[in-house]
This record gives sequence, structure tokens and C-alpha cells, in this order.
Amino acid sequence: AGVAGESSSFKHGFFHDACTGYEVVTGDGSIITATPDNQYADLFFGMPGTYGSLGLVTAATIRLVPTEGFVGMSYTHFDRVQDVVSY
Repeated sequence: AGVAGESSSFKHGFFHDACTGYEVVTGDGSIITATPDNQYADLFFGMPGTYGSLGLVTAATIRLVPTEGFVGMSYTHFDRVQDVVSY
């Protein structure tokens, strides 16, 4: 997990501040779950900023924050690639 700043950083912290757990593949191939309060807490707190040097994050559990109108979603179906390109 890297450390990224985004527009919500000022109010909610960096992305890793919203993470409550990481599934990590370690150098020896073990798959572990690191959380702030389990036996891998040191790995959990060490992951931000390592860019994979401590292990590969394959999943993250994140705490959601309210969007309050900042996020919109729409669904558009395309049957052909050409339609997507001209959209």
C-alpha cells in the first residue's frame, strides 16, 4: 500500500488511514491478514509507503466515509467497442 493524497485527505486522512486490514502475500508465499490489533499489527502499521517491499497487498478492508453529493454514478451499456470510442 502506497501513500496517496486525494481531495478527501484534508478531512479524512490519507487512503491508508481508512484501511482497517490488509491481506498480504509475504516473500515466502504466506498469505496473512494484518490488522491493527492482531499478531501482524507491526506489518499493518508498516505497510503504508512501502510500495510492496514488505509484501504484496492482495485485498484491503476499508472504512467508508460519507460522500455527501461528491460522487455520482451512472450506467451506460454498450454492445460494440466502436460505440464506446464514440461516446
